[in-house]
Amino acid sequence: MGQVVAQLTMYFWKRLFSGDYDHALWKPALKRVFPDKSVSRAAVASHLESIYQTRNRIAHHEPVYGRRLAQTETAIEFVARHLGGRGQDGATPLEKLLQPEMVELQNRAGEMRRRLDALQAGAG
Repeated sequence: MGQVVAQLTMYFWKRLFSGDYDHALWKPALKRVFPDKSVSRAAVASHLESIYQTRNRIAHHEPVYGRRLAQTETAIEFVARHLGGRGQDGATPLEKLLQPEMVELQNRAGEMRRRLDALQAGAG
């Protein structure tokens, strides 16, 4: 079963959270997957769409920076923070798993922003 889940595509997951499955799947089960009562299926779908769009840009060797990068960081943090229950330390298992990568992403994104700002300042 674990191998089947691991082989599902990002498109499958984003599509699963579409409005088409709201009544049959997410009305009865959303709070089991995303226990925070303030999280809606639509919010999850929106964040997954953002991640999906960025993943496609990266797969086609297109740049990801600025607003898109910020939206993607926010989307990843949202999913990691809300997927599953929180442990005694207040973090979800996914938050703990992604924590080193998120720090690295934030560091690299900050460096890229500084370089872009320096280039724009030099051009102006």
